[in-house]
Amino acid sequence: MKTLTRMSFAVVALACAAAHALAQTPARTEPEWVAVSPAGEVFEARMPKQPVSIEQRVSANGLSADGLRYAAAADERTTFVVWSMKGSGAAGMLGNVGRAGGGAAYLDAVDELAWELLVAPEFERLAREKVGPQRLAELRIGMTYGGEFGLSGVPARRYSVSLEKERGLVYVCAEGARVYIVAALGADEQEPRLKQFLDSFKLKSAAGLPVVSGVNGLNSGAGVGTGAGAGDNVGGGPAGGGPVDYSKPFKPGYVTKKAVITAKPAPGFTEQARKFNVTGTVRLRATLAATGEVINIAVVKGLPHGLTEKSVAAAKQIGFVPAEKDGRRVSQYVTLEYNFNMY
Repeated sequence: MKTLTRMSFAVVALACAAAHALAQTPARTEPEWVAVSPAGEVFEARMPKQPVSIEQRVSANGLSADGLRYAAAADERTTFVVWSMKGSGAAGMLGNVGRAGGGAAYLDAVDELAWELLVAPEFERLAREKVGPQRLAELRIGMTYGGEFGLSGVPARRYSVSLEKERGLVYVCAEGARVYIVAALGADEQEPRLKQFLDSFKLKSAAGLPVVSGVNGLNSGAGVGTGAGAGDNVGGGPAGGGPVDYSKPFKPGYVTKKAVITAKPAPGFTEQARKFNVTGTVRLRATLAATGEVINIAVVKGLPHGLTEKSVAAAKQIGFVPAEKDGRRVSQYVTLEYNFNMY
């Protein structure tokens, strides 16, 4: 019994010593990331280490871009990349993207550059390895549209990307002729370091000072105000009182009989929208005129790759019975929505 008791005390003593040693050992932490702000560039980010840069050129749909690819790997399966390039070609699009918004067609073209840099090489590799169509379908390789936002005040889009062995997140943005494609790739799209890297990416002003970043609610297509114009009928009569002006549009709540839509053609998808798995809602504001025409169509919320344009074209084909006010046919404001889903 004495021997067993001594052994028990010895085991307890060893366990306490081990616990004390562990308590004194500092916890292992990830190495602190370094600030990346290459000379001559107007972006900054944080990466696990200073990236390697190589020259790169890419072309797609009439837009070409030359510049540098900055890449740093956190481990064998996690890579962070920034493409900083200058676009050329695509007449009529360059310079339409700026801090004030707009330039949806240009961003459509920049998305194609991102595809050529990230997805096209994967398809080419799998073709060389003679991977069959069934396996390709199972892999679901491609880019999926995730929405619009403002990156350092510049219009940008977010995408998810799926490759054979990597998943990731991609930001696409442009300021004038400057094109930026920012990619974080890893074995798991939910890996926290991927978003940590993307959130660290910012653009700087020409003076070298950071531009205030944040989501600005930028949408594809033209912006539009939602209120009635000066002098429009916003109640029983024009703004400011006076007799009713039956020649001006009315809000739906101020007509005797609302307009009745009798035909609303579906806009349909574009091939490019299918390619980028674009889903969501296009919201338009328009006037259903007393003449039976759909006029003054404006975009409240758009979608990329031709879906906004498809929606506007479909809206023009709407059939309806005009609204009435005091027994007269009148024009009425209306909000139109077109939902796009992939099945």
